Amino acid sequence: ISKRTYWIKFNIAQTAKQPRQQILSLANPHLDFIELYHVKNAEKVESLRLGDLLPFTERAIVSANFLYSFTSNQGDEHHFYLKIENSGAANIPLSLWSSDAYYQNAEQQSVFYGFQLGILAAIGLFSLFIAITSHSYSYSYFSAYVLSITLFVATLHGLAFRFIWPSFPIVQQYALPALLSLSMMFAFLFSEKVMLFKYHNQMMLRLCRICAALSALILIIGLFLSYTAALRITIYAVMIASIMLMYMSATQALKGFKLAKLFALGWVGMMLGALLSGALYLDLIEWDMHAKTPFLLGLSVEVLFMAALLAIRYNDERLAKLKIQQ
Repeated sequence: ISKRTYWIKFNIAQTAKQPRQQILSLANPHLDFIELYHVKNAEKVESLRLGDLLPFTERAIVSANFLYSFTSNQGDEHHFYLKIENSGAANIPLSLWSSDAYYQNAEQQSVFYGFQLGILAAIGLFSLFIAITSHSYSYSYFSAYVLSITLFVATLHGLAFRFIWPSFPIVQQYALPALLSLSMMFAFLFSEKVMLFKYHNQMMLRLCRICAALSALILIIGLFLSYTAALRITIYAVMIASIMLMYMSATQALKGFKLAKLFALGWVGMMLGALLSGALYLDLIEWDMHAKTPFLLGLSVEVLFMAALLAIRYNDERLAKLKIQQ
């Protein structure tokens, strides 16, 4: 993660007899500015400007990723020059596709993203309706956490820029660190309520509230910092927050609290995912895997465990009220 400019050059030679419609894909939707120069048989064919500093509507091919389509015939020699200016994660996953293969893969990817976001949104909205009808702070904070995470995941995949704020690149620049900070704040508030720190652990109650306030402060400060600085600070904060929440839930679980055990199990996945993704983004470790993958896997496990935890708690409270009535 740094503010740098990169130059990339590569060549493609066509040996097959049949003409090919090919697509060059750059599958990182958060690159700031890209200049692509295409030279074929020693003649300049096209120059193209892309990047999430430009409005989404200016893209020639409608996609969350950056695409360039070209035709190739037998004997053609293509030379590509890419100038990439970026202030976030300098991940440059270039791939070359036949047109048919790319759109088949894009369709499969769309189904996966839709399924993932659909589950998150459904859990978030269901929790919101429960919060409205039951006036429960636990469900309110959990709903806010899941919905902010849903928007974060949509932004991570480049879908929020495509469908929600396509004409506002400035929002795209600060959405990731802001939404991560917002999610952290609601995670601490939700943890405080679901583990009943108010009744069982005053020190952790104060710690949760301080961390929630610090998360809100990081969100506000991040809006005035460069994207590089805001992203670095937020990633470190998420890694620390995951460890803290894991420690809190494990401490309560060892004391015998039933819900804390389920909470700890959920945060194990989240903590490992956040630590691995953070280390990959910060270049602390190297692994042949996309940096966002461990975080998204851990997040999926954690949200499902939290939803189950709330369902159990809701049922326990309902049974307790029935017992009181009897």
